[in-house]
Amino acid sequence: RVRNKTRDANAWVRSVQGITSGKKFPYETARIRANEGDRLNITCPEYKTLGAAVRATKRWMTKAKKLCSASQSKVDASEVTELMNEHAAFLVTADEQFEELRQLTTGYCLCRQSHDGFMISCDTCGEWFHGECIGVTPEQASKVEKYICVRCSTLKVYNDSASVVATIIQKWSGPKGLTKSRTLLQQRFTRKVRTTERDLAKAQEEKAKFEQELRALQAKAAARKLPPAAAPSAGVQAPIISSPAGAKHVAPGHVQSSSANLSAAQARPSGFAVPSQPSKMANALLLGAQTQQVNAENAARERISRASNVINNKRKLLENYHGEATARKTNEAREDAIASTMKRWCDSLRREVLCPVSKEVAEQSRPLRNGLLSPPMEKVRTLASTLKVSHMADVAT
Repeated sequence: RVRNKTRDANAWVRSVQGITSGKKFPYETARIRANEGDRLNITCPEYKTLGAAVRATKRWMTKAKKLCSASQSKVDASEVTELMNEHAAFLVTADEQFEELRQLTTGYCLCRQSHDGFMISCDTCGEWFHGECIGVTPEQASKVEKYICVRCSTLKVYNDSASVVATIIQKWSGPKGLTKSRTLLQQRFTRKVRTTERDLAKAQEEKAKFEQELRALQAKAAARKLPPAAAPSAGVQAPIISSPAGAKHVAPGHVQSSSANLSAAQARPSGFAVPSQPSKMANALLLGAQTQQVNAENAARERISRASNVINNKRKLLENYHGEATARKTNEAREDAIASTMKRWCDSLRREVLCPVSKEVAEQSRPLRNGLLSPPMEKVRTLASTLKVSHMADVAT
């Protein structure tokens, strides 16, 4: 038994070796080792040092949890900093609790204040923002699938603009650049035209299908010998339907109240037969069939109308594309005439503004803080007027 205890004690000392010389241990690991030392009844220096370190870290964790559970507005930043500095000297560390304390001192949002109240995260950069600072309520946030902060939105606009400028510079770098630019534009234009043509063909097929359905409905109604679908207007005599007995009566939908019928019956000439119950049921069935016919035909006409609108819109688009293609040819001829001049202007733009020769020149080429153009930018704009290319779309862009 003594031999076993000696072996366990030596193994325990090896597991905490280095703590007396400043080696750090995680809290959970140190706590388990301290409990094992209690069970083995060890009294070595390592045990005393480990026990004191565990107790000190436990007291620190109690203070840290109290601070983390308090309202953000009641947290004293100096107290948080003091606790974090104290943790740095511990032999037994509580990394999870320390991270929670560190978050209390981290600046969030545009205001760079602590994490407090309702906050929303940017889906691009992951930064958190206070709802009050960006004007977003929890109800509004629940309706938004993706939130992009103002910094990421601005960066996207900048990147898009830089991409456009780079494309223009590359276009006027030489004949190959101009040819490549036109090829890309033509490919995009061709895809756009083909998509519109496919949509037009699809709408035409749908219209033909709906027209065929309408003709089938009308042929079915004619085969069943249904009366006209439209209801009679005021002043028009109601449809007269023969009864089995050979008498005539008003069709369903034009039957008056019982008292009115009684008066009408009294006013009828002798020999007018009152419709039988089977005749009324037949008229009701006839009216139901007529209503179904009307609804089906109206639905078919509505589908035909929608398809016709789509066809007209797509045809107008194709006409616009034809005009756009003609305008592009005219513009290409104008570009060919001033290609060398545009290359000279783009070289100046790249040299003066986009790719300066030094950092100092780059700082000078930035827009001024008051929103005005810098001297190098003004120089490039003046050159465009001198070369008479200010009217070009690429220069305006």
